[in-house]
Amino acid sequence: MNRRTFNKLAGLTALAALTENMELSAEQAAAITGEVVLQDKDLLVAFDPASGALTRMEHKPTKWVIERRPALGVSFRMHAPLPTQRTNFIFGQKQRAKSVEKIADNQVRIQWSNLESQHGGVLPITFTATVTLKDGALTFDGILDNQSSLPVESIDYPYFGDLNPPTPDTRMVAEHMFVGALSNEEIYPHFSNNLGYWGVRYPTKTFNSNQSQFCFIQSPEQGIYVAHHDPAIRYLLQFTFEQHPGTLDWNGNAV
Repeated sequence: MNRRTFNKLAGLTALAALTENMELSAEQAAAITGEVVLQDKDLLVAFDPASGALTRMEHKPTKWVIERRPALGVSFRMHAPLPTQRTNFIFGQKQRAKSVEKIADNQVRIQWSNLESQHGGVLPITFTATVTLKDGALTFDGILDNQSSLPVESIDYPYFGDLNPPTPDTRMVAEHMFVGALSNEEIYPHFSNNLGYWGVRYPTKTFNSNQSQFCFIQSPEQGIYVAHHDPAIRYLLQFTFEQHPGTLDWNGNAV
């Protein structure tokens, strides 16, 4: 059994245990688990009430289940280096949300506070996110209140922990502007590492907002438009893709 087969079987086993051989929609599954749901005629998105992680996302017209496995849902990741050690991340998987509340029919507000870091203990940092769904488009806004003595150098948010193609056989690419033209990088079913094997734990691709303020996650017939809607570019945003747990081999880069 190869890694791809194992991952597929693990996901299917968990789903089968939940549904007892019944085929559930994303909306029904979210209702069973008590997730906080935003939806309109185009999109359904769900958040875990305990962690605040984004756990499900489905494009309704085409039945594309973009986020399928709640266990792989992630809320955020931060980097808060210590004076003597730079590797001090704050992983959303290690946090409990202070609150996950629906503040309007199309809005969810999530707050995390007193964040546990890798090596610096619990830090007096509060991160508040507001997610808005309007006409099939999701907007993510965040406010960081850092009362600790450490700098927060980066925030990975939003974070899609289980990005799936429309079908297992559908090729996907990430497209972005580069030197006045649209460039693309394959992300499925092959995923090459662009950052150098010496600097990353997982195969990684990044595209910077100073080169392109948008990124298309594209299949032949449908896709996702992700953008930084700030023409002033007041801070650097990176569209980052990581392949977990890795590829089947370093030559073919098969996922």
